[in-house]
Amino acid sequence: MITPILCYSAEIWGFQYAECIERVHINYCKRLCGLNKSVSNAFALSECGRLPLYVTYTGKLIAY
Repeated sequence: MITPILCYSAEIWGFQYAECIERVHINYCKRLCGLNKSVSNAFALSECGRLPLYVTYTGKLIAY
């Protein structure tokens, strides 16, 4: 899916919050589910069964 692409080299840049990457992830989830742009971001992520990406790339940073 889209997560491996967006988290590429997260061991290096994962120490800071990347809003632009989160925005891409949320917009992808909204398009995938056919939701309007005004729908809550948390709702869009939960509909796809996803967590925010900062959870993933922070975990990769800690594991590194």
